[in-house]
Amino acid sequence: MSIVSDYCLPTQFLCEHTASRSRVFVHLVTHDRTDTLKAVLTCTDPELAERAAEVLNLIGQHPVCRPLADRIEEELPAAPAASFREALDRAQAHRWPLSDMGPVHQSGRDRAERAPGEPELPPFARLFPVTDHECGDDCPATHITPRTADLLYTTIVVLADEAYDDVAEFGDEPVGSGDGIEWSLFAMLPRGTWRASASWRRKFARACDDLAGDLAAGRMPVPRCQAEHMAIHLAIEEAPDYLPNRDGSGDGTVDPAHEALPVTRWDYDWNGCTELLCARRRVLVLVVPADAADDTWFDWFEGAEPRDPDRAFRR
Repeated sequence: MSIVSDYCLPTQFLCEHTASRSRVFVHLVTHDRTDTLKAVLTCTDPELAERAAEVLNLIGQHPVCRPLADRIEEELPAAPAASFREALDRAQAHRWPLSDMGPVHQSGRDRAERAPGEPELPPFARLFPVTDHECGDDCPATHITPRTADLLYTTIVVLADEAYDDVAEFGDEPVGSGDGIEWSLFAMLPRGTWRASASWRRKFARACDDLAGDLAAGRMPVPRCQAEHMAIHLAIEEAPDYLPNRDGSGDGTVDPAHEALPVTRWDYDWNGCTELLCARRRVLVLVVPADAADDTWFDWFEGAEPRDPDRAFRR
């Protein structure tokens, strides 16, 4: 009889930096599931994020790193500090909850499409196949390309993580009640929403997850409510920051998984994405107060398919 473990192995901690924030990820592996890159924490200090990743990589072999870790934890805001502390314990024990992994392997086909050892994302080349056609440069956007889908997915997942981080750290506290620097997502919403409740904020985070789920399933992430409409606009605005090696500097930010996706002349057409995903709802959105944090943000648009009311919150 085989024993099924409830844990997977954290193999490496990595950093990702954008213009506004830095994130630490853990690479998780196990024998029967897709390798997963799981977000550990988000902060606004790139040097602090790098130090956190370095200590997490060393803590399993050198427990003496704990004093260094304690200093990093003191410098982090409350929510990422709690996440860092939890990650330290898991890294030192060399085991991570299996619930953070992807599904059990059904086929090796998707893994073969990626570089050896690279964590896998949803197979966007298959989910969003490219159909070439002859047209002029003014041809309107009719689909999302694999590379665009990849960046949108990454960005929306980051937005969801940041929303949950804000809730964990600030709860019902109004945005801007302090210096406002440590807020991740909700400071980007209209000022009228800054006094929203923690419950409302968690619903917004789930709306981001709903859109990411659409992309992961090969569906167009067309917003179905005002919250999703705002989330997709934020994702489109932030997505260029996640373009690997976007400045051509050769600084090591190239993502092999992203580079393996097919290249098309419609990649990264963010204006086209806005028209494609949001134009149909523009008139309906105008009737919802853009600066009011109330439950109308989560009312389904007319004609939109309601999502499962019993779906869970990720956090």
